[in-house]
Amino acid sequence: MFSHYSFKNNIIALILFISIYLFPDNCTGQILVIQESSNPFNVYFLNFPSETPGSIRAIVLVQVSYNKMRFLKKGDMYVAKYEFSIEITDGNDNIVERKYWDQEFALQSFEETLDKNEIFLEHLEFDLKPGIYRYYAEMTDTDSRKSFYRRDSKVFPPYWVEIVGISDVVFTEGRDKNALFDNLIPFKEEEIKIDYFQGFSIRFQLFSADLKPVEFSWRLINFMKNKEILLSDSSMLEPTTHTTNISIFISGEEVPAGTYILYGLIKHPSGRKSEVLPRIKITWINLPISSFDINASLEQMMYILPDKDKNQIKNMSIEEKRSYFENFWNTKDPTPGTKRNELMEEYFRRVIYTNELFSFVNQPGWKTDRGRIFCIYGKPDRREPVEFNVQQVPQEIWTYYTARKIFTFADNNRNGDYKLISEEDIIR
Repeated sequence: MFSHYSFKNNIIALILFISIYLFPDNCTGQILVIQESSNPFNVYFLNFPSETPGSIRAIVLVQVSYNKMRFLKKGDMYVAKYEFSIEITDGNDNIVERKYWDQEFALQSFEETLDKNEIFLEHLEFDLKPGIYRYYAEMTDTDSRKSFYRRDSKVFPPYWVEIVGISDVVFTEGRDKNALFDNLIPFKEEEIKIDYFQGFSIRFQLFSADLKPVEFSWRLINFMKNKEILLSDSSMLEPTTHTTNISIFISGEEVPAGTYILYGLIKHPSGRKSEVLPRIKITWINLPISSFDINASLEQMMYILPDKDKNQIKNMSIEEKRSYFENFWNTKDPTPGTKRNELMEEYFRRVIYTNELFSFVNQPGWKTDRGRIFCIYGKPDRREPVEFNVQQVPQEIWTYYTARKIFTFADNNRNGDYKLISEEDIIR
């Protein structure tokens, strides 16, 4: 009953996601109201070993999203000023480290202030003893005095007692083999967004207290495809210092977009070992047309293709399909003249996301009802599970305030296969 969605409406819904960030209607040079009111910054508390016996290094990464900040027009520039503070306490709530600083962000164009992919990253280091620590971070708008907060805790292991160990991971641009924290790439909720042609490196440190040879192996495992191993390596290392930098390069040609587990293992001759298992979600930008499986990609575009074109595409040659694909997205590029096509990237990011969350038995996630709505409208502003019991089947309600839509899905067979049962317009 709900299977037909018009090409025009679906494209409008998809473009709406991009346009509200790239093409604001009222750029008057007054105070710019940010599009998203959620917390503009994230803090990552990472553990790394130290060359100093009995110590560890706490690495704090502070990331600030430009599109969630409040900018003022000052002359020819758009300026935001913030105060930052980080406070670290031990298990007894004693303050062991404290850091304050001011930061000014000056951008040349209004569009930059709305770019959700532009992120400022600050890297701080603290020498601590092994143990449990908490951090409290605060970011305050200098003009409005509005403040935002982050807090969390983490266990920092006793590397020198455990003899061998593996640190947390960071990500750097390209084949970066410089200092460990040079050219860091921002990440959010385990997601890395990076240029397809540039690639990126996964960086971390191995630790050896006694400098004896150790065996190190790693595997990059596809989280969704039956734990398929895409890349792997194993070697014997003879450390000359207690900490050894490791760099694993990931290229767009070798690794498709998706979610992966990096499994790293270090083994000491005594039998001691240490593991690391970070999850990494890769989103490539500036994708070349040649990188797409053209048949699969056109099928995944079924929700946004004109009905009149769908039958014609079936009879096209591979080259004709590639040409159609390229022309389709070129005509809808929100930033023509640049390398990136944000609309195309966003659509296929949604396809990947739905496959990870909504796949059912042999049906890919994008073909499910929830996947279809997600591909067209994106992440719902509100996603509510409905309490269920013996009489009531599980349901989910998705609300989109910008598109003014409410979708209700029901798991009628109680097997995880949610079907769309109603679609409502939000009345103004």
